[in-house]
Amino acid sequence: MQLAGRFDRILYINIIRQSINLLLLVAGIFWWHRVAPQSLVWYFNGGLAAAALLALFTEMRLFKLHWRWPAAEIKSLFQYGRFALLTNTASSVFRTTDHFMVSALVSTAAVAPLSLCVRLINIIDIPSQVLSEVLFVHTAQRAADGGRNKAAETFEFAVGSALALVLPAVMVLCFFPSFFLLVIGGAKYTAYGWLLQLVCATALVMPFMRQFGTITDAAGMPALNALVMGLLMLLNIGACYIGVSIFGLAGAPLAVFSAQAIILVVILAIAKRHFNVSYARIWRSFIGCYSLIWQLLIINPFSRFKRKNNLT
Repeated sequence: MQLAGRFDRILYINIIRQSINLLLLVAGIFWWHRVAPQSLVWYFNGGLAAAALLALFTEMRLFKLHWRWPAAEIKSLFQYGRFALLTNTASSVFRTTDHFMVSALVSTAAVAPLSLCVRLINIIDIPSQVLSEVLFVHTAQRAADGGRNKAAETFEFAVGSALALVLPAVMVLCFFPSFFLLVIGGAKYTAYGWLLQLVCATALVMPFMRQFGTITDAAGMPALNALVMGLLMLLNIGACYIGVSIFGLAGAPLAVFSAQAIILVVILAIAKRHFNVSYARIWRSFIGCYSLIWQLLIINPFSRFKRKNNLT
């Protein structure tokens, strides 16, 4: 569905998946007044299975079933898939290393505030995630039609736009960290506002990393993306061990940001060399996003208001 550009159907199916998961959870609480941990897995699987069946039956026309054995396509898919597997594995280890290190070197209780802060950052990283999913197919098409320079233009636009959307959210979180921790986690977490401020720094690097993965995979270079993510994983493991050992809980976000900063330099160098990415155009897209938002939210509504009321 993503390849066909049917993002509205993806939205509806995900809403149904989450709704069924929630309904099963509420039903379990209503009838049994408690929910066992293993039941949560079955509720999640129930929503996932229902959404998968719905997607299969409603979007069957997108599939063309036949009995031939496309050996060349399967071989190409396997070669791409093995690097995608390595990338996702390294990414999963990278996202959880700080939690494991804090649990092992500080305490298991210290993981809770760190996890809460990371979840808040994941929320404000949603624009970057959405751009990656939407632009992946577009980037692949541009790379096939116009070469890597065309794909670079999409990278510059996506990074600049994602930064423009993430930066205001990061600033709000940095200025009012205790308020958001109070709303999301409760009063016992408000003392960790300083931790949320440290974690916020990592959100500014994520658009570069995410869009780098998009452009390399779309341009047929998944091995390069897997190599970079593997390097990030190893750097993060070493940095988290050293940082948490020395600084305790504060060392976790500092270590993650340090590993990201090193990889950011590597990413920008690779993007410049292989795709001829322009740093100036990234910042141009960053400023242009604010200009577009100003045009859509302020100028156009005010113009319609003037026309409606015949103001001069």
